[in-house]
Amino acid sequence: MIHPLAAIRKVRLGLQTRTLSLSWAGLAAIAFIIARAPLKLCAVGLVGIITIIALVIHPVTGLFLLAFTIPFGSLYPIAIGSFTLDISDLVVALIMLCWYLRYTATRQDRLEGGWWLLALGMLLFTLLLGLLPTTALSEAIKELLKWLEFAVILVFVVNNVRIEMIDGIITALLMAGSIEAVYGIYQFITGSGPEAFAFLGSYTRAYGTFGQPNPFAGYLGLLLPVAYCIVLMRWPYAAASKNISAPRNAILWWIALAATCVMFAALLMSGSRGALAGLAAGIVMVILVAGKKIWPVLAMLLVVTLLLGPALLARLPEAYIARVTDTFTLPLASNLEAIEITDANFSLIERAAHWQAAWHMFEMHPWFGVGLGQYTAVYPLVAIPRWANPLGHAHNYLLNTLAEGGIVGLVTYLVFQVTLLVESVRTAINRQKQLCWLGLAASGTWSALFVHNLFDNLYVHYLHLILAILFGLVLLARKQHKSTLNQVKQ
Repeated sequence: MIHPLAAIRKVRLGLQTRTLSLSWAGLAAIAFIIARAPLKLCAVGLVGIITIIALVIHPVTGLFLLAFTIPFGSLYPIAIGSFTLDISDLVVALIMLCWYLRYTATRQDRLEGGWWLLALGMLLFTLLLGLLPTTALSEAIKELLKWLEFAVILVFVVNNVRIEMIDGIITALLMAGSIEAVYGIYQFITGSGPEAFAFLGSYTRAYGTFGQPNPFAGYLGLLLPVAYCIVLMRWPYAAASKNISAPRNAILWWIALAATCVMFAALLMSGSRGALAGLAAGIVMVILVAGKKIWPVLAMLLVVTLLLGPALLARLPEAYIARVTDTFTLPLASNLEAIEITDANFSLIERAAHWQAAWHMFEMHPWFGVGLGQYTAVYPLVAIPRWANPLGHAHNYLLNTLAEGGIVGLVTYLVFQVTLLVESVRTAINRQKQLCWLGLAASGTWSALFVHNLFDNLYVHYLHLILAILFGLVLLARKQHKSTLNQVKQ
């Protein structure tokens, strides 16, 4: 009779032998693939394996990847039937999968919520209702997936990121934005762009990896408030030698300063009027929210502006100034069919024509709209003569939402946006000095987004993921603040 312990040892030995054999076989297969496959494919596969392992160990790693895939992921699109995926889509899917596996394995995480989660749920429910009247289902699904990705990343950040990770995530966002800005500056200086982007003589409007100047400038406009708020609010840390975290804070401060300079220059070189209006709105919001906290800095900037502003303004090309001021001559109520079209007013009239088309869609279905993502499909029914080709959206996100979602869709969107703004402002004015800069930055980003969206649609090219990360960090800071207050009371 075989002793039970001997039988167990025999089984274990058999399992170890099989595991070792399979391991050697796997290594041999990998070696064969590496030897036969192209070097580029091997490198991509190796990076993919490392990425998956990192995400399984810690899903938050995906946020650092998203910081770079948002601007550069479009360089390697993945076509699946009528859908075109981006590397950012894959990263979001991996984050969600690894987060789910981690949650089911530990059961230790508890989803944090609040009024913002209720507002987000209302928005998603309204978007689902928008599927009912759709005729172009693929466009509706694309729009719905966009907001589902936003929701997933927002909730993930609130529930998985730790306070000490915020600086690292912000650093990754600013570094990616700086690289993108430098590339845009190179395009402007060398004139390496399509003829349609010709700008100020021999130059080209900067467009980066986004293919168009407006989303490129919108991307920079969303990150600029983060950069200059760090410069304004955290500058003491850069020279604080007694602070144990001073080196880290100093590095972030200098990165933010460099990012502010290059991103501001690239935004100007894009020639995007909507981005410039958004930048101005963001600065005004930061001043209003910050108040006394930055009065000394504002006084210094005001003096510098009064001294150098007129000279710098005089050096700007007249064509650039005319382009900006032409925005205020946008025809709204006039008969667009009777206006003579020129190179100077073409884009303005085209935009106004799409605004009127969106309004006509709203008049057709005022309560629930024509359906999620259906602007292009319905456009031929309401198109103004001479403007038969749709641009994909109304070039005004509020009008676009009103057209596709009606009054119900617009109200739920605005409720969610106001919720994010309130949380950002409350974070900016609380007594946690280490995190008030984050709320201030988010307030500036919110204003830049809202104003720029009056002339365009910034929920393109995965810019919604930047917003999800940033506002997720704000909600995380609010959660931490509430937790601190509860501990003090106890």
